[in-house]
Amino acid sequence: RFLPFVCVDPGREVAGQLELLTELEQRFPIYGIKISPVICQSPITALLDGGADFIAFARERDLPFLFHTTLDPREGYSHADDAFRVIDANPDIRVCLAHCIGFGESHLERAAALPNVWVDTAALKIQVQLAAENSPLMALGDERIAADFDDHTDVMRVLAERFPDTLIWGSDSPAYAYICRRQQGEGVVQEFRLKATYEDEAAALSALSLSLRKKVANTNTRRWLFGAGAHL
Repeated sequence: RFLPFVCVDPGREVAGQLELLTELEQRFPIYGIKISPVICQSPITALLDGGADFIAFARERDLPFLFHTTLDPREGYSHADDAFRVIDANPDIRVCLAHCIGFGESHLERAAALPNVWVDTAALKIQVQLAAENSPLMALGDERIAADFDDHTDVMRVLAERFPDTLIWGSDSPAYAYICRRQQGEGVVQEFRLKATYEDEAAALSALSLSLRKKVANTNTRRWLFGAGAHL
């Protein structure tokens, strides 16, 4: 019941990683490529130059990408604007942008306007908590989509109703606790003490109508994973 992705550093030792991936795919099925640039401390824009061979690898195998994203202006690795630079340069690859793109309304609208882009709700409960606390990781003020950020199920409902063909429930992290110190950029370290449960995330999905549930937990996911020709 798991569809395994591989995780790569977009900018370092690219040839060596691809050699290992070519060996790995002979032993195990690969369903996509996950990139968390802030964990790698390697910018997503590396896919536009030294890491472009990862795009070619995915294109040859019709594999989708999952990008960790943020709207934190201090974060020099995973900013959504940089992710869109990669997407604009490669309109034929399928990409899911994680964490509701920080609930940024203009970014969500931009994703919804593109046929090859989806947005996931990974760790929704703690993302909503960060927004309620006005964390710089999330969209602030008028840039944030209008919803009740004291209630993560309301945020889920608003997102699903506004972007019914774009939103994907969960993806790789339907339930999440994140407790660590993380380097966000040069000289910027942030401490996280965030906790959620599977029941929290399931409650957000259950708050939707049956038709929306099917879209965000089935139809949209299949299209992202397998393309427009996926059996639905």
